[in-house]
Amino acid sequence: MSDPISPRKRTGIVIGLSALLLAIIIPAKRASFARFGSDTSADSIAAALDSIDTTYVEPSIPDSAYLGDDRPVDRAGYEDGYTSGHTDAAMRQGRGTYDEQNPYPTGERDAYVRGYREGYNAGQNYGREHPTADPKHDRRTIEDLVRESDERLR
Repeated sequence: MSDPISPRKRTGIVIGLSALLLAIIIPAKRASFARFGSDTSADSIAAALDSIDTTYVEPSIPDSAYLGDDRPVDRAGYEDGYTSGHTDAAMRQGRGTYDEQNPYPTGERDAYVRGYREGYNAGQNYGREHPTADPKHDRRTIEDLVRESDERLR
């Protein structure tokens, strides 16, 4: 039979393990702070962000690829293109999210691509005209965007 551990021994074991963990964690944290530097001024953060290579941006997947999309093909292309164009202009990343790929059958792909290109150009123009606007702070509602896409497709 084994002897149960007394509460006093159990407390001692917990305190000992806690001290051991702290002895390992504290030097590791200090080393990581030293490695990354302690200067967190706005200038150093901006310099770090400027050094990031943004020449390649992962292509986005059009909404129509993963949603049960019941929009007309040309409207889906226009809206997907507008979103990509606006994002690229607002983020100043060239054609970073430009992607004409679509899940439509061969006969409908051309309509999607035409709508996508038109929407992309419109989104780029809007993004250039409103450089501080980004998709997260766009004041237009989804109804406004749908109305705008309807007007442009007529």
